[in-house]
Amino acid sequence: MPATDGGGLYNHNMLYEQLKTLSRAGEDLTATDQIARASILLILGFTIAYDWAYHVDHAVLGGPEFV
Repeated sequence: MPATDGGGLYNHNMLYEQLKTLSRAGEDLTATDQIARASILLILGFTIAYDWAYHVDHAVLGGPEFV
């Protein structure tokens, strides 16, 4: 399986699977820290991917001048 599917979808899926696995762990402090880190990375990853796609769409389609 490739490292990414162009937009990093593979990495997002891996982080999501990691979150599901860690959420089934007990009240271990290490697991809680890992859940927090994976959540932040997942949110940032989706935000960056969405923002990049938004700007590419506007650049290709001749969108707003701020792009």
